Amino acid sequence: MRIKIHTYVVLVLSLLVFSCNENRIDIPFEPIIEGTVIKIDEYGGLITSFLPKQLEEKGVSYGDMLSIYIGKNIVVDAPYIDAYTQCGSLSSCLCNYNRQDTSLSISIANGSFHYHVGGEIGDKVIVCMKQKEGYLKEYELLKGTYSYSREEYASDEIFANFRKVETSGIKPITLYRSTSPINFKSNRVRFSYTDKLAREAGIKTFIDIADSDEKVKELLAAEENQGSYSQVLFTQNSIIGLGSDLDYITTTFMTKLVRALREIIERDTPVLIHCNEGKDRTGFYFILLEALCGASIDQIKADYMLTFENMYKQIKGSEQYELTWNKNGKRMIYHIAHPELWPKIGEMNFDNISIEGLDLEKVARNYMMLAGLSNNEIDLLKKKIGILVL
Repeated sequence: MRIKIHTYVVLVLSLLVFSCNENRIDIPFEPIIEGTVIKIDEYGGLITSFLPKQLEEKGVSYGDMLSIYIGKNIVVDAPYIDAYTQCGSLSSCLCNYNRQDTSLSISIANGSFHYHVGGEIGDKVIVCMKQKEGYLKEYELLKGTYSYSREEYASDEIFANFRKVETSGIKPITLYRSTSPINFKSNRVRFSYTDKLAREAGIKTFIDIADSDEKVKELLAAEENQGSYSQVLFTQNSIIGLGSDLDYITTTFMTKLVRALREIIERDTPVLIHCNEGKDRTGFYFILLEALCGASIDQIKADYMLTFENMYKQIKGSEQYELTWNKNGKRMIYHIAHPELWPKIGEMNFDNISIEGLDLEKVARNYMMLAGLSNNEIDLLKKKIGILVL
């Protein structure tokens, strides 16, 4: 009789657990915290109902490797970090962005988690510890913040991450890159230095990757931008606001890229291309343009990484510097060279990839054609920004 009663109790308890949380059936780790998806942000990240403080009270620290269960069938292994660059382009993470402590996002760096992996508002989220400090070495190397104090930087140009692009094949004094000269909210303090430097360089056209045309108009109407060079260019219809996200393997991003490249073909130079920090979206644009015009991998790497030298004071050739490149710029080149991988991008690990031997011009041209440019337009673009090789 005792055996029957015991069996009955076990069966009832099992059914109760199943009915309360069917997601636990295949979870091999003890849950740390549970919640729901309460919002999908503008970049496709899943915003959770629990906050960083709650997670950390449960013993989770930056650099821990987590297993995250979302809804009925999504499982991702992801590090807990505070900047998307730390996990690498198109890799998953749980991020307390810039330690703002206002939300936690289940995200893909430079991509949309919602688009590539899934997840909907209302889905249950369960976070488990996969490996304590399992990502700590990478986190410690890649963590870093920048200062808004001009005194901490050697020049206005370094502070504003403002520079002309001089890789092989790019026509001199044609293309510049920088932080935003317009958005005083996301690029506070720096924006005024960038605006000043753009005036001094005689920039004729801004390609603002981050802000839409409507947002540009709104920002330039604010008191902070009164009397700025950006306002002068705006009155000349010389600011193109793309309002682009970071996900460079989606149709939405590519459509806006095509608009930007067509504007470059038609507009007066020098052209300044920027997003907010001049790092991710701007970095991708210049990987593409430099590759098209004949730059080597080493030259592309040096220009891409100069932003991290400027803003984050990374030392060229250091372990930190090499890891940043390998997880970000190098991956961008690999991804655009392999569009056949895009449908499964959220499931893949890109830590052991090679970009050696790629025909970079062909890679860039193929990507631009996938985006919607014709061969003739690409030739016109190359003629506009590149050095003619006889």
